[in-house]
Amino acid sequence: MARIQIFNLLLCFFWTTTSTSQSLLYLPLDHWAYPYLDRFVGLDLIQLDLEVRPIPRGEIVEALRPLLGSIERGEVNLSDVDHWYVDKLMVEFQRELEIHPKKIADRPLLEFEDGDRYFTLDTRLAGILLHQRNSDSTFTSRVSLLDLSSYGELGERFAYDEEITVSVRKGEGDLEVGFSDVGVTPWKDVRASIERAYFAIDLSRFHLQIGRDRKWWGSGRFGTLLLSTNAPPIDLIQFSTNIWRFRASAFTALISPENESYLSNHRLSLSLGRKTTIGLTEAVLYHRRLPELGYLNPIIPYYATQRNVNRDDNIFWHVNFSTFPVKRIKVYGELLIDDFQYADRDSFPDKLGGILGFQWFDPLGFRDTDLSGEVGRIQKWVYTQRDTLNSYLHEDAIIGDGLGPDAERILLLITHRWTKTLSSSIEGVSIRRGEGRDLVPWEKDRPPPHPPFPSGIVESRRSVGMGLDYEPSWWLRFSLLGRIVALRNIGNVEGDDSNDLQVQTGVEIDF
Repeated sequence: MARIQIFNLLLCFFWTTTSTSQSLLYLPLDHWAYPYLDRFVGLDLIQLDLEVRPIPRGEIVEALRPLLGSIERGEVNLSDVDHWYVDKLMVEFQRELEIHPKKIADRPLLEFEDGDRYFTLDTRLAGILLHQRNSDSTFTSRVSLLDLSSYGELGERFAYDEEITVSVRKGEGDLEVGFSDVGVTPWKDVRASIERAYFAIDLSRFHLQIGRDRKWWGSGRFGTLLLSTNAPPIDLIQFSTNIWRFRASAFTALISPENESYLSNHRLSLSLGRKTTIGLTEAVLYHRRLPELGYLNPIIPYYATQRNVNRDDNIFWHVNFSTFPVKRIKVYGELLIDDFQYADRDSFPDKLGGILGFQWFDPLGFRDTDLSGEVGRIQKWVYTQRDTLNSYLHEDAIIGDGLGPDAERILLLITHRWTKTLSSSIEGVSIRRGEGRDLVPWEKDRPPPHPPFPSGIVESRRSVGMGLDYEPSWWLRFSLLGRIVALRNIGNVEGDDSNDLQVQTGVEIDF
C-alpha cells in the first residue's frame, strides 16, 4: 500500500509539472476587481474561470491581454463606464502588463524594486456607522477598520502576501464590513486578525501555497456551499495547476489544533470554451493525531481512503456549473452531497444542499446594469456528523454557506452604474430558517428522518434595501445603504417579531 501511494504522489508531481505556469500571487477575495471581472466575462469580453477564488494574478492578466489588444485596434465598443474600469484594471496589473498608465486606481503606498525583486506596503482605513430602529429601541453601532498589507516577490520563484486587519467595534448591530471575524478574541472593543499570510512557490509548472488564506470554491455569488468566507481564514498547504482546459487544486488545512482536526479538499474543473464551466470537488473533515496520508494524496478518492482506514470521517461531494444559454445571461448552480441514501431511504435522511442562480448583464439593453438572482436551500442536518469533532466547522463557524442547515435564501439584486464615480443598487432578500439550525446531528436523538422543510417553528427575515456608492477619487469612497427588515419568530421563538429600519453609512480611504 505504501509503495502504491508513493507511486501516485510521484505521478501527481509529474502531472503537475507539465501544465501551464501561473503567477505566484493571488488576487485577494475582497478585491474591488472581482465584480468587474465577473461582468466582463458575462459580456464575453474575457475568458476566465471565476468559480475558484482567489484567482492567480497571472491568469487574470492573460485573460485581459486579448481584450486590451481588441480595444487598441478599435474592435470593441465599450460604454464609458466599462472603459473606465478597464483602465482601472490596467493600473492594478501594470507590473504584469509592463505598462505605466495614469493612476486612477489604488496602488501600494510604498514600493521598493530591485530587478526581479520587489516589496510593497499598503494601508486602508474605513469607518462604518449603522443606525437601526425597531419596535423596542433605537441604537447605533460603529466600526473603525484599518488594513495593513504587504506583498512582494524574490525573483521568479518565491513570493509572499500578508494582510492584518485591526477593527474597533462599538454597539450591538450587525455591520456589513469586511469578512467574518468569528474566532477572533476581542480585547475590550478591539479585534485584530491575520487575514492572509502565505508564501507562494513556483516549481516549474507546479504552484504551491503555504500559509493562511480564505477560499471560495463554487459558482454561487451570494453564498457557496463548500468553501466560503463565513468561517475564519484557514492555515493550509495547497497546490494548483492548469492542463489544457482543466484546472486541478488540492489542499490540506489544520482546522483545530486542540481537537487535532484537519480538512482536505481536491477539485477538478473543466472549461468548455467561453460558455460553460463544470467542477467536481471532494472534501473530508476528520480528526487524527497526524494528518491521514491517504487524504494528502490529491488523486486518490477520499471515500476509498476512508474505507481503507476503516474510519467514519465527514466526506462531502460538490458539483457546480456555470453556462451562458443566451448571450449575456449566465445560469449557474451548485449541489452539495453531505449524505445520500441509496439503500434504506425510508429510515435515514438525505443531507443535501443546492444553489441555483442567474446573472443578466445589460438586461433589455440597459447599459452598465447587472441583474442577479439566486436561490439557496440546505436541508436539515447538513454539515453535521454523529462524531461532533467532525462537524463542518472552523472556530464554531460553518466552513460552507453561512445560511446554515434547515434554511432557504432567495435574493434579487439590480446594480446600475450611472457614471464612473456613482452607482446604485436595489435588493430584495427572503431568508427562512428552521429549528435544525442548531447543528445537532441526526444520529443523536434519531428524530423522523424526513421532517417538513424548514422544520418546526420557522424564523423568517424579509428585507428590501437601496444602496448608493460614490467614488470621487481612486483613494476615497462613500457608501449609503437603507433597508427595511421584517423579522418573524426571531430565534425560532413563536411570536417574537420585529420590524426594523436600518441606515448604514461608510467611508473608505485607501492611502
